[in-house]
Amino acid sequence: VAAALREAQEEVGLDPSGVRVLGSLDRTYLAVSDFDVLPVVGVWDGLAPLTPSPDEVAAILRPTLRQLADPANHGTMAFGDIMDEEAMAARGVPGNLASPVFWVDGTLVWGFTAGLLVGFLDSLGLQAPPLPAHWGTRP
Repeated sequence: VAAALREAQEEVGLDPSGVRVLGSLDRTYLAVSDFDVLPVVGVWDGLAPLTPSPDEVAAILRPTLRQLADPANHGTMAFGDIMDEEAMAARGVPGNLASPVFWVDGTLVWGFTAGLLVGFLDSLGLQAPPLPAHWGTRP
């Protein structure tokens, strides 16, 4: 929990004292870094300003649960439709794999972030795109 709050502070300037931690989702394997990740879920009032660290994140998106759970805003997409062949080869992504995706205010959210969102929606009993069979497992 401390690591998750520290990362949120480093990446977007979230003050940890303003977060009420609710628990965690299932551990998930992240092949790109070879890490097992324990996603932490918390509630924040959303009032304090956030500032993305340019070395960590491209932007801050703030979708509602309703947006995320709306089938018009999510689905699955082949990695080959998201990344070019060079990027797939550099990351060791086979061409036949797919990612869950979310469209948030015109931005495509995919990969590990989208997978975590699926787990979050599933934990709440809300509609989410399916996770591919390979998702979150060690090769």
